[in-house]
Amino acid sequence: MRTHTGEKPFHCSECDKCFRTKGNLVLHQRIHTGEKPYACPHCDKRFSHSSHVKIHVRVHTNERPYQCSECGQAYKRSYDLRLHLKQHTKKKLYQCSRCDKRFCQKFHLITHERTHTGEKPYICSHCGKSFTDRSSFIIHKRIHTGEKPYDCSKLFTCTRCDISFPTLQEKKLHSQEHRDQKHYEKKQFHCQQCGKNFSSSSSLKRHIRTHTGEKPFHCSECDKYFKTKSNLVAHRRIHTGEKPYVCPYCDRRFSCTMNLKRHMRVHTDERPYECSECGKTFRQSNGLKVHKTTHSEEKLYQCSHCDERFRHKSHLKIHERVHLITAPSVERDSLI
Repeated sequence: MRTHTGEKPFHCSECDKCFRTKGNLVLHQRIHTGEKPYACPHCDKRFSHSSHVKIHVRVHTNERPYQCSECGQAYKRSYDLRLHLKQHTKKKLYQCSRCDKRFCQKFHLITHERTHTGEKPYICSHCGKSFTDRSSFIIHKRIHTGEKPYDCSKLFTCTRCDISFPTLQEKKLHSQEHRDQKHYEKKQFHCQQCGKNFSSSSSLKRHIRTHTGEKPFHCSECDKYFKTKSNLVAHRRIHTGEKPYVCPYCDRRFSCTMNLKRHMRVHTDERPYECSECGKTFRQSNGLKVHKTTHSEEKLYQCSHCDERFRHKSHLKIHERVHLITAPSVERDSLI
């Protein structure tokens, strides 16, 4: 009946809040007392609510009871499933007043708007660094506290290939590789010009632009054109200064996932590019490309003023200074 009448007869003596049931009052009072009677059986964490410990235990067991009926993606919390479902409905009710971006959740909009205002409300009490979002702030604090909240070394597992990752961000980047490579989709759309096959008509359409040179996506800020909408979105971040991708190991942010992926190799020391001649590995493909020239006589970089060629771009730049110094003053101006 109290749900209809609005009656709240149970009163907190600490803060004057009122509750409909005695159970809710007891739970609330633990905020004041700090009591946490529910312990995690896997680690030392304690909780004030039994429902909170139940959700936390899923971090250890990786149980995901909430499954999307559209795509099969599973989640530990019902709240996360509700957020995910909005991706299928495409309802993005919250629009940024400074750019065209829209969001499903208001708090995502608030976080995004800080990229325009520069606001960083989360300040580290140890070193004074500030952050735009709470998750980056929490990750940063562990540098000072040494906290390692998860006993499991690999918590986030890819549902397609069973590879696990220590952070959600790394798992998301890995999942993107599956989407890019189309491992699990049949490639039935055929390019008549080069013979490549694609899993969807839209992918084929994008690919055909590499042959035709068509660039239908236009930037209103600087009149540049792009072959894909995603390239335009990434480009616009140069104008807006938006950097939505945060490194899970430090506080650096990036405008595109590829730059973040390259940066993370500094922390993980991942070196995916291996020399077939000597086995030496590199973090970036360009490093391998430069290294390979030490095994051959190939000199990729040619001087534009004479016939000299060099293996390294830095050596070419040093050489070109000779032309700059020896050239007459009028010609020197044209070289600068």
